[in-house]
Amino acid sequence: MQIAIGVTDRCNAKCLMCNCWQEKNDYLTSADILRTLTELKEWLGSSFFFQIAGGEPLIFDGIYDIFRFCAKNDIVCKISTNGLNLNSEAVCKKIIDSGLRFLSVSIDSHKPEVHDEYRGIKGTFEKGMKGLAYLRKHSSMVLGISSIIMKPNAPHLKEFAEFLLSLDVDRFLFQPIRDYYENPTDVSKWKDYKYWPTDLDNLSRGIDYLIERKQAGEARLLNSVSDFELMRSYFTDPTCIINTRSCYLGYDTISVKPNGDVFLCDAYSPIGNIKHGSIQTFWSNAQATSLMEEMVGCDPPFNSKRTYSAPIGSKAAGTSFKDMWTWDDINEAYLDKMVDLFPALVHFIQSIGTLHSKAMMAYITYMTQRIIEMHRILKDTGSFYLHCDPTASHYLKLMLDEIFGKNNFRNEIVWCYRKWTNITSGFQKNHDVILYYVKSELHTFNNQPDPNAIKKHYEKGYHTNTIKTGESQLIVYDKAKAKEQINSKKYDKIIYREAKTNVNMPDWWGISILNSQSKERTGYPTQKPLALLHRIIKASSKPGDVVFDPFCGCATTCVAAQQLGRKWIGIDIEKQASKILVERLSDDAGLFKDFVHRTDIPQRTDLVIEPPSQSIKEKLFIAQRNCCNACGVEFEIRNLEIDHIIPKAKGGGDYFENYQLLCGSCNRIKGDRPMEYLRIKIRTRETLLKEKLTFGK
Repeated sequence: MQIAIGVTDRCNAKCLMCNCWQEKNDYLTSADILRTLTELKEWLGSSFFFQIAGGEPLIFDGIYDIFRFCAKNDIVCKISTNGLNLNSEAVCKKIIDSGLRFLSVSIDSHKPEVHDEYRGIKGTFEKGMKGLAYLRKHSSMVLGISSIIMKPNAPHLKEFAEFLLSLDVDRFLFQPIRDYYENPTDVSKWKDYKYWPTDLDNLSRGIDYLIERKQAGEARLLNSVSDFELMRSYFTDPTCIINTRSCYLGYDTISVKPNGDVFLCDAYSPIGNIKHGSIQTFWSNAQATSLMEEMVGCDPPFNSKRTYSAPIGSKAAGTSFKDMWTWDDINEAYLDKMVDLFPALVHFIQSIGTLHSKAMMAYITYMTQRIIEMHRILKDTGSFYLHCDPTASHYLKLMLDEIFGKNNFRNEIVWCYRKWTNITSGFQKNHDVILYYVKSELHTFNNQPDPNAIKKHYEKGYHTNTIKTGESQLIVYDKAKAKEQINSKKYDKIIYREAKTNVNMPDWWGISILNSQSKERTGYPTQKPLALLHRIIKASSKPGDVVFDPFCGCATTCVAAQQLGRKWIGIDIEKQASKILVERLSDDAGLFKDFVHRTDIPQRTDLVIEPPSQSIKEKLFIAQRNCCNACGVEFEIRNLEIDHIIPKAKGGGDYFENYQLLCGSCNRIKGDRPMEYLRIKIRTRETLLKEKLTFGK
């Protein structure tokens, strides 16, 4: 849990966008804060992160007592400062001696005059940088820089970011300017705000640079890729963010203001004041519970209603599938299945939103839903291959270990290819990853001889080595070619391997990508070479077996399967894919002249249409043992209502398998939404109250 306490509103800077430097009253005392920290320690142990906010915290009377208390009680404590007080070595030494572990300085431009003008006091930039240098030299403290993106620095955001990342600092956090603290839902205030960025072209260029550095592995950037993308959208049209009334950019903490008011989110009313009670008491009061329920509706887990571009690890990268990665495209009816079958996997996927980005979390969720079903329909003799790039492979492998079982993992195949770029910040990125799993020990595997191994060992006829005991060995592959060596009597041991001429392929494959002149090329952005699919299909199937590719794109898998005498099924979300498949089958050396292309959608014949009726209600009442299928409370039959599990508005039909009984309360909450919406509401409320965990991270 993250606890942010504003120790003071006062400040020794005169920043142009705020009035914190003006005198105010009714502040918390250091005794109030130490008492609150003691209560939090008793309630949560050391499992919370304490952020000291301001104003300027370093001018708060008793701040060093707070630092020492946190160090003594093993509480992770972080402070954000404008850096003015860091000009004094005495202050820096006092901070170091107090045991503070995290310190962040606000820097808003690499140009001292721009930073100083915005902060209202000349020399602010120099003093902050001097303090950072001293603390870096004389302590092991984790140092950070926080920066506000606004009109003065937007024109040179890229250059500013380059400057920051050149510094010997551990963490960087960018935040967008906002002018609606007093009224977060005011959607018009920003329009006339004088510090609102107007140079959106250069701002976007800077955001592109930050995204590029984040994707290249710059771990010091605390923002995720989706944070930066959301900032771009926010500066273009902030109403799309303000109107959500959810925690800004997904940051979610318990916040305590300098007057003691406790907030779950700045967009809502306080739930109490620490001068009159404890945070633990406020956390479980009726007002907090009501707000938690309302906030779930803003941005519930697995249903953020935000749009993400496909991450690099997806097959959709660089294509017209951009709209795929929204939570609306996550099949909510199957989320419940994920929660029931793989609860640990669900927790892991939720953590990806913090570890990487919400975009990656959406992608892994999307893939997990489909892979669960692929595993279900795969025969015991079947194999599963998943192609991805290194950006997503480690997340996907953990997911596959859970679904297939870690013992059914066979290989991480590295597909190597030549592709030169102008990258100068690291090594050339010239490989993708193919994760290979099997359904069971009954899986089909046909050895694929390594032509390079055959050439190396068998053309010469022998090779030699020395084992650990010091004995020399002669390994013979062809007696005729090795006759002289056999007769030389120089070797302690001779091993004959004439019959063993099929050394299997290694798990790295050197197969060229398709160049612009290749005859195979269709223009499809993610097209794979036939040679790659031939190798996979030959290894894990026999003639007549079925090959299934649920993301078939330009149908290379389908064409390869047809060429090798396998049956095949291809699925793709892009309508153009079917047209490309027909063209490729028609043009492929006349092999497939006789095929039928149908455009109608297959209809299910295994379900009986039954409009809701009293007899169906009675059957469901018995099947559900008199209980609501959501909250589990027992009711009389007259208090239960027939509901569609998958709403008709979402494609659900009038058949018994899609009916359930809900109590009136649950049915009203669910409305025409999928069942998972209701389950999330119930599950999240229970988790928040019982486990005292925050949500939506």
